Amino acid sequence: MGVKKKAICIISNSRELFLSFRRALRLSFPEADFYFYDTITTNSQFYLPLVRETNFKSNLLKYRLIIAVAHWDAKPLEIIRFVHHLRSDLAWEGSFLAIVNKELEKQRLRKINLIGERAARFRFGQLPGHAVICLPFLLTDFLDEVAKLEDMYIEVWDSLVSGSLVGDISKGINEASEFAKNNNKQKALDILCEILFKMKQVDWLTWLRNPHEDLVFVNKFIEIYPPEPPVDKNDCSSIITNIQEILSKSFIRI
Repeated sequence: MGVKKKAICIISNSRELFLSFRRALRLSFPEADFYFYDTITTNSQFYLPLVRETNFKSNLLKYRLIIAVAHWDAKPLEIIRFVHHLRSDLAWEGSFLAIVNKELEKQRLRKINLIGERAARFRFGQLPGHAVICLPFLLTDFLDEVAKLEDMYIEVWDSLVSGSLVGDISKGINEASEFAKNNNKQKALDILCEILFKMKQVDWLTWLRNPHEDLVFVNKFIEIYPPEPPVDKNDCSSIITNIQEILSKSFIRI
């Protein structure tokens, strides 16, 4: 990993832990600059303190490695949403290492599909530039894990998102909207039926920015509009509006 002349960002609620990591990482990256950000929070949004940190965003392009230490019982999906925020919102291209407290959390995080699909591909532990380790760990294991990390270029991330089910939904809803505007409701309806089927296949907990607030809305919408006909043509506008609202609450760029 090419971080020798770049910056390493360590996110933690313990300055002592930051200093320990810095001493260890200087063995491998003596020329790297180090940044520390405190995350003492009980908020369920793992990244919220950093969104408010203007210094974090202004320095983000320098960071070739972000180490995020989840001291509290952060759910793996909260870490996934933090990664989405970094990649999708801030177009960050560096390597991401999560440090969790329990082996079970580590295994769960490794298995989560980053794009919210049921397929075995694109799991957190399989994608370049993403890794997780569990406290406590050996210094050699920590440095080995860091050395294996690669950058995740934004073109690769965008391609991944574009080819996902949510990416297909986003593209499809734009097409359906155009057909509806041109009063071709049947064509719009055909596309919407495909979209409604795909929406049932998505793990929206992975994609929603505020799942505690918005998941009920998503689930209720999916229950009201099953993908199977009959779907009334007169419902096209309402369905399109609701799906656009759901996408606006997600990390997809529409």
